[in-house]
Amino acid sequence: MYFLKNLAVVYLIILSNTAFTQNLNPKNYKPLENNSDAKANSIIKINTQYKVILQNLPNDYKDKYKELYKEMQKDKLTEIEQDAFLFNDDIQIFFDDILLEVKKANPNIVINDLKIFISKDYAPNAHASLDGTIAFNLSLLAYCENESQVAFIICHELAHNQLKHAHKSVKKSFDALYSKEAQKAIKEIKKSEYNTYEKAEAYLKNVVFKSRRHTRDYEDEADSMAVKYLQNTRFDATQAVKALLMLDKIDSLMFTPNFDLGKTFNTPQYPFKKSWIDEEETLFGKSKRVFDGELDKDSLKTHPDCKNRAQRVTHALNAYTNKDKKDNPILSDNYKDLLLKAEFENLIAIYDADKVDFCLFQTLKSLQKYPNNVFLHALVGQCFNALYEAQKQHIFSKIVSIPSKDKPKKYLPFLRFLNNMALKDIGLVGFHYLNGLDKSYFGDEFLLYTMVLAAKNAEQRAVLSEYKSLYLQFFPKGKYK
Repeated sequence: MYFLKNLAVVYLIILSNTAFTQNLNPKNYKPLENNSDAKANSIIKINTQYKVILQNLPNDYKDKYKELYKEMQKDKLTEIEQDAFLFNDDIQIFFDDILLEVKKANPNIVINDLKIFISKDYAPNAHASLDGTIAFNLSLLAYCENESQVAFIICHELAHNQLKHAHKSVKKSFDALYSKEAQKAIKEIKKSEYNTYEKAEAYLKNVVFKSRRHTRDYEDEADSMAVKYLQNTRFDATQAVKALLMLDKIDSLMFTPNFDLGKTFNTPQYPFKKSWIDEEETLFGKSKRVFDGELDKDSLKTHPDCKNRAQRVTHALNAYTNKDKKDNPILSDNYKDLLLKAEFENLIAIYDADKVDFCLFQTLKSLQKYPNNVFLHALVGQCFNALYEAQKQHIFSKIVSIPSKDKPKKYLPFLRFLNNMALKDIGLVGFHYLNGLDKSYFGDEFLLYTMVLAAKNAEQRAVLSEYKSLYLQFFPKGKYK
């Protein structure tokens, strides 16, 4: 038990000399707490909002609108109940303050009681809903360099609302499917003796392409109006260009590793195996996906190319001067702390969504910025524990993607690494990664609990016993007791 006693001394030193604080290079992180009252109030607000909406439906396609809105209300309430949104005062106040700044500078905007929902969706995106609400994903916030970029994206979604783009899109869709002309066209297709499928497909393509063209026009209109809104505020409107350029490359940024997989998981006790990242020829290895080449990819883009949008915004800002404007007029230097929270909460959300492969990948990327962060190291271990349990239960494919050709090229070696490891490999790689950490980290409850599970999975019985005793000694009333 020498190891246990020695570690206890280390832990006492940690308590006396080390404060786990959240700063620009944090040593730890404590997940944010949800405000249950804010969550409950949002449910009340949604129900009240939809009651008004359902009392004021358009005359055309009234039954279809009613069906659509009822489904939207049900989906929104389900998302709230299932914690798809973060109800945290600090982050919510930040978004509310930006909205207030934009409204004060643009009194013509009709906002009423608009709500910005902080979504836990791991896709870096924001969108304005038909019901008038705006969802801003934590993952997108984590990529915004300053408040002005966040403000531009909010202004963009506000513009969609003000210009009623969602309403126009739904109306066009209903016209394409339910108008007299559409019904007549569909009946004619049904009557066809030959090529019925091809005619139906051509009709559908025509509807889709028209819809996409309208959507691209809407994006340009929203950009133009957003820039006008932003110029009136204390935010720096030139950051709109940088925001669009960031969006243009965000997919590449998400799936480009900044870590060396071999070095990260190579330990003296269990060396990294080259076979884990070798590419294998599979049954579908060289096959063509069903829809490859079927449709012109550019014509199906929901958004026009962000580089082109950035050029148009640059032109619109030709006479603009950003004198006396600030990148971060609300939180100032504290914006970096908010950014850190968004990044870490996004990792938690990805894990909770059972995207364990992507969570591990993003966590390893974050560790390059915060190499001494205890929470991130624990999350790496927790991902391996989840991988081990999933493979043991034969549900591995539910939490890990297959390294197929539709995945980003730079992401494929990482997926091969996860898919090529045997159950024993997963257990031992996870255990030795954690066991090789600085012993000063072991005073963290989440990390120590993760190490207990890792030792169990790796069948390291002696170490498991020591970790268990250590946990019970340090955290007799702990969360994981």
